[in-house]
Amino acid sequence: MKILFLYDFPLWGSGSGTYLRNLIIQLVKLNYKIGVVCPEERRFLGEKIKQYPVSLPQIPVFVGHPELKGAKRYSELSEREITGIYKSYLDTTLEAIANFEPDIIHTQHLSLISWVARYVNALKNIKYIITSHGSCLYNILFDKRYLP
Repeated sequence: MKILFLYDFPLWGSGSGTYLRNLIIQLVKLNYKIGVVCPEERRFLGEKIKQYPVSLPQIPVFVGHPELKGAKRYSELSEREITGIYKSYLDTTLEAIANFEPDIIHTQHLSLISWVARYVNALKNIKYIITSHGSCLYNILFDKRYLP
C-alpha cells in the first residue's frame, strides 16, 4: 500500500512531527511505500521514502514552533495569504500524486492541508484520513475557517 502524508510543518521541532516520523519508520518496516508532502528540505530516511518539499510564501503556526520563531499564526492570516499557502500545497500534492500514485492520503492536522485532501478526493477519488493534534484543535477554537 502507498500512503501519502500531508504535513504542514518541518518534520522536526514539534510533537506532531515526532509522531509522524515515528509512524513512518514503523510503516516502512512493514513494507508500506511512503510519500510525504511538507515544507522540509532535510532528507528523512534517505531513499526509503519519497519527499515532496512544499515551497511556501510563509509557514504559519497554530500556537508556535521552535524552528519557526516569529511566524504568523494561522488565525492571523489574510484571505490572500491563506490562498497562496493553499495553492502551494495543492500544486505540490498534485505533483506528488502524479509521481507517487498513492492509495490513500493521511493528513496531519485540521488546517489548509485537510482542504487539499478533500479537494483531491473530489478530483481523483483518493480516500483520505485526518489525524488531529492538540495544536490544530486549539487553533480551530479561535478560527473556524480551518474546519474541513
